[in-house]
This record gives sequence, C-alpha cells and structure tokens, in this order.
Amino acid sequence: MDLNRLPFLPLNFFYHQFSHDTKRWFWVGMVALVGAVAFMLFALHNPTYWSMEVQEISDTSLQEVNIGEVARDYRSFPLDFNAYQQYVSFSAGPILPHHIPTYLFMLFQLLGWSLFMAAVSMIRTKWGYLFYFGFALFFHFSGITAALIPSVTAGSLVMRYGVELLLIAPIFALTGLFKLNVLRWSFGWRFLSIFLIVGIYMGIAWNNGGWEILHQMAGDSFPLLVVISCLFLFFLGKDPTNLIMVGATNRRDPKARMSIWVVVAAVVLWLFAALIMANVYIELTWLPKGLGALSPLHIVAMVALMTVFLSQNQFHFVKDLMSTHWVFSMVILSVGIISMSHMALLFSQGDFEHIKWLEEYAAIFFLAVGLGHAIYIFLNYTPFIKDKINLYYLMTQSPLLPFFMVWLIGLMGWTMNEAKNTWVVLNRFHHSIYTQWGDQAYLQNDQQLALANYRLATRAIKNSVKGHYNQAGFAISTANDPNEALEYYQKVLDFPYAAINAANLLRVYNRVGTATDVLRDHLSQHAHPHVANNLAVLYVQQVLPDSAIVYFKNALLTDIDLSAAYSNLGLVYLENEKEEEAKKFLQAAIEAQPVSTAALANAYMFQLLKGTEFSFPQKGLKQPDDYLLRFNQLLLTLKEKGLQDAQQELTQLASDDLSADAMMLDAYRLFLQDSTKYANSRIEYVNQLYPDAVGRAYYLMGIAYFQRGLPEMARMYFERAGTKEESRGDLAAAQMELDLGRKDTAFAHLNAVVANHVELRAEASKELDLLLFPYLYGEMNTAMASVDAHDPTREDLIRAGRYADSLKGFGPALELFRRVIALDSSDTAPYLEMGRIYNRYGDALAIENLKYGLEIDPSDKHLRTELAAAYIRQGDAGEAGKWLDGLTSEDEVLLETAIVKSDWLLLTQDTTAAIALLEGLTETDRLNKKLIGRLASLYDQQKDFDKGNELIFQAVEENTENPSFWLYYARFSKAWNQGEDAAYGAQRAISLTDDDSLKEAIRKEFREEIKSSGESE
Repeated sequence: MDLNRLPFLPLNFFYHQFSHDTKRWFWVGMVALVGAVAFMLFALHNPTYWSMEVQEISDTSLQEVNIGEVARDYRSFPLDFNAYQQYVSFSAGPILPHHIPTYLFMLFQLLGWSLFMAAVSMIRTKWGYLFYFGFALFFHFSGITAALIPSVTAGSLVMRYGVELLLIAPIFALTGLFKLNVLRWSFGWRFLSIFLIVGIYMGIAWNNGGWEILHQMAGDSFPLLVVISCLFLFFLGKDPTNLIMVGATNRRDPKARMSIWVVVAAVVLWLFAALIMANVYIELTWLPKGLGALSPLHIVAMVALMTVFLSQNQFHFVKDLMSTHWVFSMVILSVGIISMSHMALLFSQGDFEHIKWLEEYAAIFFLAVGLGHAIYIFLNYTPFIKDKINLYYLMTQSPLLPFFMVWLIGLMGWTMNEAKNTWVVLNRFHHSIYTQWGDQAYLQNDQQLALANYRLATRAIKNSVKGHYNQAGFAISTANDPNEALEYYQKVLDFPYAAINAANLLRVYNRVGTATDVLRDHLSQHAHPHVANNLAVLYVQQVLPDSAIVYFKNALLTDIDLSAAYSNLGLVYLENEKEEEAKKFLQAAIEAQPVSTAALANAYMFQLLKGTEFSFPQKGLKQPDDYLLRFNQLLLTLKEKGLQDAQQELTQLASDDLSADAMMLDAYRLFLQDSTKYANSRIEYVNQLYPDAVGRAYYLMGIAYFQRGLPEMARMYFERAGTKEESRGDLAAAQMELDLGRKDTAFAHLNAVVANHVELRAEASKELDLLLFPYLYGEMNTAMASVDAHDPTREDLIRAGRYADSLKGFGPALELFRRVIALDSSDTAPYLEMGRIYNRYGDALAIENLKYGLEIDPSDKHLRTELAAAYIRQGDAGEAGKWLDGLTSEDEVLLETAIVKSDWLLLTQDTTAAIALLEGLTETDRLNKKLIGRLASLYDQQKDFDKGNELIFQAVEENTENPSFWLYYARFSKAWNQGEDAAYGAQRAISLTDDDSLKEAIRKEFREEIKSSGESE
C-alpha cells in the first residue's frame, strides 16, 4: 500500500454516508447538544443565577424637598414633603432549585433518550439489549411511575415494579418491532414515536405535581446520570489529543502536514496544561495550580461538541456492535446531550461541591487518558507521523498496542487520585444526594426534613457551601437564632453571599465593626461587586465617605452595570455637596441595565431637591411597582404639573399603601377638593398608625387650611403640630394669630419660639420685629434684630402694615403703606391696602386711593373690585355697577368679586338674586368663611332658618374655630327652639372671640339659653 496516496478524509466524512432523513436528525441532535453545552456553561459561570434570589435591601432615609409655595395675602409657607433616598445593599435567600433549569433539563433528557433509543433500535446484535437496559435503568431511577401514579408508592414493591413494567412495555415493544424490521420506519419516525410516548409520561407527571415533581424525578435519577456523566468525561479524555493529531496530519496536501516535532511539542504542551489543571488536586509544589480562569469543564464543553467527529477513528472498535457510522454518531450525540444537561442541572442548583467534583475528574481524566492516548499514538504511529501520513485515516486501522490500554491508564490515574483523597467519591456522591433531598423537602414545605438532609450533606463534605448556607437560613427563619446562623456562615465565608448575609446579620445586631471585617476579609481573597457595595454602605454608616467611594468604585470595576453602586455613589457625592459628580453617577445608575428601582427613586429625589433634570432612558425602562419610587415620582409630578395631573396616581398610591406620607399627601388632595371629612379621617389614621409622623401631618393640614383662607383652623392644626414636636407648628400658629389680630397671644408665642427653638429663632425674631415696627418707627436709636428700621424692604413694610392693620393700628398701617409708595410709586399694592383700610371704616378716602392705584394699572382686578365695594359702602349703586360691569364674566367666578356683586345686588334691593349668586358659589367653595358668613347673614335677615341651619351646621363641622359661624349656629338653633344647641353655639362663639364687647353682646343675646342649659356665663 502506498501510504502517501491514501485518500483525504475530512472530519465529517462519515456524514456523507447518511441518508437524507438521517442527516436532518443528525443536525437536530447537534443543535440539541449545542444547547445542552451552552446550558452547562451558563450554569457553570452562574451557579446561583436560578437557584438563589439576590435582593436589594434599602437603607431608607427621608430628605425634605420643596414642591412649591402656598402664598396668601403676602404670607407664604413652603410646601415641603419628605422624599426618599435609598442606599442599596444586597442580601440573598437560600440556594434552591428553580423551574427553568428543571424544565430545560427534562427537555434535553427527553431529546437525548429519544435519540438514544431510536439509534439503538437499529442495532441488530445482542449487544443492543445492553443499551435497552440502560434506558430501563433511567426509567426506573427517575421515579416516573410514582410521578404518574402516586398511589403505587403506598403499595408493595411488587405492585410498583409491575406498574413500571407496564409503563415501559410500549416503548420496548415499539423498539422491538423496529429491531425485527416488523416496522420499517425511518429514523425520524422512530425518534418521534419514542419522543411522543416518553413526552406523554412526563407531561402527565408534570400535570400531577408541577415542576417540583419533575425536579424530584431529576433527583431520583441522579445515581444513574452521574455515572453516565462521569463515563462521558472519561470518554472525552482522549479527544484533545485526537484534535491535535487531526489538526497536525489530516490535510489534503502532504506538504501542509506538520512535522513530528511540532506534533510532539503540541502533545507535550497539552499534557503539561492538563498537569497544571490537575495540580489543583495532586498538589505538586513546583507547579502552578490551575490555568487561571480556564476550567477543565471549558475543555469538556469544547470537546463534547467535537467528539462525534473526533471519535470516528474509534468506530472500528465497535463496528461489530454498531454496524453503521450513523448509529455510532447518534449514540455519541445522545449520550452527550444526556450528560451535559445533567451537569447543567446540578450546576444550576448551586451544588458547588458537584462542580468541584466534576472539575477534578475532568482534570484527572484529561491528564491520565491523554497520557495513555499519547503513548498509544506515538508507540503505534511514530513512523507515519515522521513521513507526514494522514494519521486520522490510519488510526482507523488495527493498532499494535490495544486501545484498551488507554482506558486502563486513565483508570489508573483516577484510582491513584481517589486513593490519595481517601476515596472521597462516596462522600461526594452522598453529599449531592442529600442536598437534592433537602431541596425536595424544602419545596414540599417540610423544613425539618430539609434541615436534616442539609446536615447530612455537611457531614459528608465538611465545607459544603450549600449545606452550611441553607442551614444558616433555617436558623434565622425557624429557630430565630442569629448566633447559630453566624456559625454556619463562618464555615463558608469564601462564598460571597455567605459573607454578605453574615455581615447583614451582624449589622442588625449593631456589630458594624465585625461586619466590616467580614466583608473586607472576603474582598482580600475574592473580588465580588455585591460584597464591595455592601462594604461601602457600611463605611457610609460609619461616616467614612472616602472609604465608601473607594469600595463603590471597586464594585463597579467588577460589575460595570451595577446600577445600585452608581446610585449609592451619587448619594455619597450629594451628601458631600458635590452636585456635578452626584448627577453624573445617578445618570449612570438609571442608564445601567438592569436598573435598580432605588436608583430611579434617588434620581427623582435629586431632581426634586436640585431642580436638575435627568435623561431617563425611553427603551427598556420598566417602572416597577415600588412604593418609594412611585412616591418620589408623584412628588415630582406635583411640583412640575400640579395636583390635577398627579391626582390619579396619588389616589392609587394611597389605596395601595397605607404609609404615613401617602396618607398625608392624599389628605392634602382631599382637602383641596373639599372632601374635608375624608381628609381629617386620613390624618387620624396617621395619628393612630404612625404617631411619630402626626406632627408633620398636622402641620400639613395647617398649610391646607391656610391655603383655603381659614387662618383660625390653620392655627389650631399648627398648634397641634407644635404639641407633637413639630417645632415649625409653633411659629406658624403664632403667624396665624397675627393674621387673626391676636397681638398678645402672638407676641407670647413668638417669644416662646425664640427661646425654645434655635433653628426658628431668626424667623420668629423677624415676625416680632415686624409686629413692633409700626410702634418703633421714628425712634432713631432703636436697633432691631431682623428689620432695618431706617432702610426696610418693600416686603417688610407691607407685612408690618398688614400686622398693624390686623391689630387695629389704623394710623401706623397707613404710614407704612405710604412709605412703600415712596420707595416705588409704580407699586399698586399699597393703594389696594389703604383702600381696604379706609373702606373698612367707611371712609370715602378709599375711593381716592383706589383710583390712584387704577391710574397705575387700570386692569388690576382687585383694585376694581375693591373700588366697587367702596362705592357700595358709600351707597352709590350706579358707580359700583359700572366697575362691576367692567369685569368680565370670567372674573365673576373670583369669590372676592362675586361677594362684592352680591352686596351690590342687595343695595339694588335684589335680595333674591344676591342669595342665588352666593348659593351657587357655595357649591364650588364651601369653605370660604366670607362667603358663608354673608350667606348666613342673609338667611338670618330673611328668616329662612331651614337653609340657614343646613348651611351653618355644615360650616361648623368644617370650621370649628370661627366665632361667627358658632354665633349663627346659636341663632338658627334658637329659632328652631333648640335651647341647648343655641347655648352650646353661644358659648363656643364667646370662647373663640377676642372682642370683649362682642362677648358681652352674645351673653346678653343668649342669656336665657345659657342659663337653662346649666352652663356658666
């Protein structure tokens, strides 16, 4: 034979012998094998991706933000709410199976065993029954009988095995008919028929118990599948050497084939690499341990895809067993799918010991079998390699050295390694069995059985990550014993999530220093983004921002897409007044995928706080149903668009979550929409459920009443806020007393605020100065703390003038308003204020001052309205009507204008129209005290006590602090002959008014009712 004229054989030479149908199903098998390998690699690199839930836990704090100003009559209150900022840490749950890898495993097993049985149905020799026996073992070990018919597990073994035989009989009968050529179906139909039967069985099992029963079947089949997987690893041990030989010699042109020295060097290099991989376990001190990030299982994945091509040169060893190449190829494919998917399932369940187990065996097999294969090749074929003969073809010929020597050398290598490790194989086997039994018990909510199995797993393998880690979780959830949990975690602190959970537990018990040491020690050995992030959060808590920044950035070096770390960094920079850096990192946080909900909430908080807008991604950004995020977003909507646009989300948020802030916001909304009863009900919920927040709630209600022009009610709620340690309430209550003209009590309250609240001292002093300013003006030696008596601002003069007016300081008030005119003659505000003062006393100078103002701004609605009121006070209905007619119909909805118009109608003797106008307005604003007081007065004059009683009864429910309302309440009750109610209303009116003459008049009017009720006068 002329060896140099041997034909060139490509790697896929066997493929051309297949029929068209066989080729199609060969590629189906190859695609399935690629999927199984990809599944295995993903599970290898992400062993906890499916099996363990990593959660973000937030250290939430409140950040007061301003969403607007509530202004009325030259006074304003900032509308502040607490937005949420969140530092994010990580924690992890137990390591448990997941439905996705279970379903994938079952799918690949179904494909693999169907291909396997379809292929072996073509084997005509008696050896085919050995393959049938292998399938029967899978059918038995998988426990499919118990899954299909659970009742048989309670019966005898004879019954169980009998039912099992009945279930497997159709499959064996069908393959027997194929084997005997009774059914001459093509390979594809054989595969599909077996696939259908086994698929029906698995489908019924799934219907009986869901994916958990499929997982139980996978666990029950572990003994058989782990043997098949290890044998497959053993079989793959020769393929890297095969690949070198094929690459070196299997070329069409002999000149392109490599010299023997290149081949030897490549084989030696591979064996040296295999030795380094195996050195992790054989521990030769003069060699490095491992190839860095390259795992033996990476080589397994590669050669698993190549073995159907590379192993064709061993076909001559089994050609008497499998008469055709395509049967041989399909069997290799099916075993590869079965083995790789089984490895993937175990890897995906976080069984780190199983991963180490298979990595060790793969490394030993690559070294031992590879060495045996190299000896086999060079002993048999060295002359041919020297002559650059196509070795791939020659290796199909009978060799001088029997091939079983390769397997013997590989088996010797494995035996020596196991002997060195005191035959740990049984412990590893038991460990994996126990962890799977523990998982199954946990899925069935039998925690005691699960705990017992995890304990057995840790006895088999002392440093079992999954066993100790899950026992720690049980110690926390069932025994509620943190010390026991810490003991378990400390045994596996090399596992990052054990270190994380241990540190979280230590932090809960205020052992922050120890928690910091745990995370720092772990990072000194292993880089991990979640560990670094949690360590940085601990440094934030210890007020060490520089260290926190270092470790947050360390986390991002390990995981560039960790949204929470970007967000945390942004907060650190914000707290250290580095706004630009904070914005940059928060922007990165909301662009990272997947985005943390806390990052979104923090971005909204920053936007509320600084007014800076962020570029939120339009694509791929999901808005999770997270309360803190929704709340911050709602505040931003309120600030930028107002209550109308935020109403729907606010209503939904309040119904979804009964948090204090949500209820306070909803109470504010309800109040502005006149649902005062519901608003107050919300505040009472806050009082009952969140006593620490009730001060803020009362303060907010005070602002809401102020916004609606009810300073007496605002004062009451501000006082309540002050009693609940909301210091701003004391100051605001004093300001409301100023607006109500209660000089003495306001003065006392302001002095108390100056003495007791350092943070409000400047503002309270300013109010005191403005209160005293009219009376100190002109005394050049007076030095005031907050107001420059010689050079006051326009705002200072106007507020001081209004204070003087509310305190019946007619002259000082007018003088201060004149000073405003001297400062700015184009300012219309002082003319309006002087017009109102003169108008209140019926002085015709009101008309003169208001006309001066209208010369400056003829379109000023308030000046025109007040001028009409002035003419009405002077009894000039004609002039008043002219100024009212000059206002558009749109202006008439202004309550101020509408009330003046009702006075004009009364002046023109059209009382009915006046009452109708006021009644219509009460439907849109039933809280306005001027409106209600005017309408109540008309009802009283008209003796319409029914309507008056209905109006005022509702009014005193919603405004319990207005003395005029209680006076009308007393009068209408008296008209209805309800003496006790009349007495109660009179007493309330007396207690709420500061006017001594009015008090005496009320006592005189209701003397008999008060006396009859037994109340003291």
